[in-house]
Amino acid sequence: MLRAFSRNYDGVKRCVLEELRKLRPNVWYKCSLFERRVKSAIFRKKSINEWLCFKKSAISKVLTHLLLLGLADSAYAGTEIYFRLKPAFFKDAEEAEKAETAGERTLIVQPNFEVVAFPETSHEVLFRLSKFSVLLRAEITKVFKITREKVLCAIEGGMQADEILRFLREHARNEVPQNVIFTLKSWCDSFGKAVIKRCILLKTSPEFLELLGRTLEVVKIAEDCALIGKEEFFNAFKMQEVLVLEAKDDVTAVEIEKATGINAINNNKIFLLNEEEADICVNALKKHGIFPKLFEKKKSIKDRVVTSQKFASNR
Repeated sequence: MLRAFSRNYDGVKRCVLEELRKLRPNVWYKCSLFERRVKSAIFRKKSINEWLCFKKSAISKVLTHLLLLGLADSAYAGTEIYFRLKPAFFKDAEEAEKAETAGERTLIVQPNFEVVAFPETSHEVLFRLSKFSVLLRAEITKVFKITREKVLCAIEGGMQADEILRFLREHARNEVPQNVIFTLKSWCDSFGKAVIKRCILLKTSPEFLELLGRTLEVVKIAEDCALIGKEEFFNAFKMQEVLVLEAKDDVTAVEIEKATGINAINNNKIFLLNEEEADICVNALKKHGIFPKLFEKKKSIKDRVVTSQKFASNR
């Protein structure tokens, strides 16, 4: 009987009923406090329409229906109204909830992979079904067909094989046919049998390739040429692009140290430059009569810094 009353409830009254189901039987509740509880529940749902349409009368109408059905009692204490719910209300509510759950099973899955959707099927269920099936007929009763191509596209889009089967079992009125279950699993297992990935094409001496093959997975495509996985390659070789200043002789190296304050690496004639201060370093060298030759003539120092940063970010 409660289901018959609640069938025509709007969103606010349904929210009232949901909050009533969370209460305890044979406990007296103050109506004014319960009103705040309902308003808080509507606020948490972030339903603007229900919030704007909320009226105290919604609570009184639902309680009136419960009183008529003998599922609740009411009492007055001064100007305050109190109510309590009988155990029968919760039993009735539980049966209504089971009936609603059964009503959600609006699909028929057939052995030929066709899925019949009855008129009461929700838009959400139809939308999820369309992710892994094609629509054959769009009449009062809609007919879909599960295909291998749509299933693999759904998996590529992020769905899991178990998710598809679970969806069919939750919304089908019948048992999902075994041939459909077996074929779906077979289709899903076929996904990912081919992989597209980025590799490094390395051309070097055969001896070096043999040495690399001891620690890395190397696919030789020629005697002196091989493919190596990009991530595996960069994990093995911690490479980084840097700016290096090289002096042609010992005298120039000493003058560079005086001009820049940078020490040579291991007493050699090579200096590592700070990318951000490269231009300052070059200007300091020029003031001491040292004009370094830039190998990247088409790029300024700043352009080279940007290129280096892009290299680092790509890694």
